[in-house]
Amino acid sequence: MSSVVDEVRRRTPGELSRSRQEAGRMRAQWLMALSEGNASLHELFTAATRDGGQPLRALRLRMAIEHVPGITRARAGAVIAELRHLAGVAQDVPDRELNVAWLLLDQRTQPGARLTGLSTALLRQTGGLEQTTVGGFPYRHLGGMEEVVI
Repeated sequence: MSSVVDEVRRRTPGELSRSRQEAGRMRAQWLMALSEGNASLHELFTAATRDGGQPLRALRLRMAIEHVPGITRARAGAVIAELRHLAGVAQDVPDRELNVAWLLLDQRTQPGARLTGLSTALLRQTGGLEQTTVGGFPYRHLGGMEEVVI
């Protein structure tokens, strides 16, 4: 963690601003690809686990789900509510904390439990829309590392 802090301290405000803009652009491109049907949630999650995918980990789950064709805001809310129930998320945890990193990098529960919960919630709430299925279980943790690998 210290190396990350040191890296940020060495960067100029202009560099930090550009990095923030690039991260926002990457998230926007993925949301557009989801909404156009050119990408799936599974592909988004896979990209978030790869080198350079860190900006995608900050993407809120609800926002990603809302961009899947055929899912309304109300339906996305129902998916998140069911995911909260299945994952045992406390009521005082705001939806904004339920992001891709929360889904994939969980160290407290059995690896993949939250992803399984999302798959279950999507199937129940959408009737199994093709674009919403997460498709398998490619994410796993390696002995204490805080990264998800495929």
